[in-house]
Amino acid sequence: VDGKQRHKPKCKDCYLDFAKSRREHIQNLVKETFGSYSCKVCGYDRCSRALHLHHLDPKEKEMSLSDMWSKSDEKILDEINKCVILCANCHAEVHDGMLEI
Repeated sequence: VDGKQRHKPKCKDCYLDFAKSRREHIQNLVKETFGSYSCKVCGYDRCSRALHLHHLDPKEKEMSLSDMWSKSDEKILDEINKCVILCANCHAEVHDGMLEI
């Protein structure tokens, strides 16, 4: 909980299981924070892999959430609170300037 990795599996299968459980934990933190797991613009919610977290202010972004799996829940929640959920299509349109949030 302090952000330090206490467990580092040595075999590949154990490491993959550990990483998967951390990703699922982070996804649950996102769901708890937003109340749902759907695109803020269009409401898409069919495939969680097609949903991205978009930082509202890029200057406040410390790191990508996908790189934070070894960080504490507090740091992860701080980063989540700087974001909105967008589907891949809406996310691309925001970055191309076709859509504003």
